[in-house]
Amino acid sequence: MLIESNGVPAYVSFPHFLGAHSQYQNGVDGLKPNKELHQTYISLEPTTGVPVKGAKRIQINFELKGTPALTPTGTARDVLMPFIWIDESVLLGDAQLSLLRDQLLKVLHIADIIKWVLIAVGSLMAIVGFAMAYISHKREHRHPD
Repeated sequence: MLIESNGVPAYVSFPHFLGAHSQYQNGVDGLKPNKELHQTYISLEPTTGVPVKGAKRIQINFELKGTPALTPTGTARDVLMPFIWIDESVLLGDAQLSLLRDQLLKVLHIADIIKWVLIAVGSLMAIVGFAMAYISHKREHRHPD
């Protein structure tokens, strides 16, 4: 992604040019892209969607070009030079995970149990109501012998 500030082009990538063409990775010595160390990810609790672990990792790069007018840079090749690497991560601690489990997931589990109990009670009431209506209907239409 290209960002331009005051006419200076800056490019955003994953750190160590992870996932980029090898031309960029080989343009600078010392880069060793590693998916576990350099990718952005998020782990969500599946029931609630609450983020429990994640990392946002980006690298800002500047384009360097050789300039024939300057002898030291005249023969330099054009490269994207990493300038800064930003790594923000979050990991919920045991206290927060315990709070999530105790106050939210247990309540959702209890609500799920109550839902099925109410469905069962409602079904039973419907069956009893149909039975009572049937018995009442039979009594009203009973013919004396």
